[in-house]
Amino acid sequence: MSTKYYEQNRQRKQKNRHAWYQYIAAHLADHCQACGYGPFLDKPAAFDMHHKNPADKKFSIASELGSISMESPKAEMMKQELDKCVVLCACCHRLLHADLITLNEEVQE
Repeated sequence: MSTKYYEQNRQRKQKNRHAWYQYIAAHLADHCQACGYGPFLDKPAAFDMHHKNPADKKFSIASELGSISMESPKAEMMKQELDKCVVLCACCHRLLHADLITLNEEVQE
């Protein structure tokens, strides 16, 4: 495939990710819901989407952010998956999975 194709694909994925970052900041949280680190849009790579109930997880948010556009028929599926998540900085996400911190009940709901 041509270099042009790869560049267009990279730009499309970057545009999709940026649109989802805007959605996450507006609809979920613009900071870590455990420690308050943020804002999310300044460094989105420093944040993870943590599923409140792992049994409800249908797919990994991170692996699909660049692939699904906001206009795609799959956008509603992404929104439903995001509704199952809380925004955590990478540090708090790791600490939570190591059982070194817990989320308060308000965040878990």
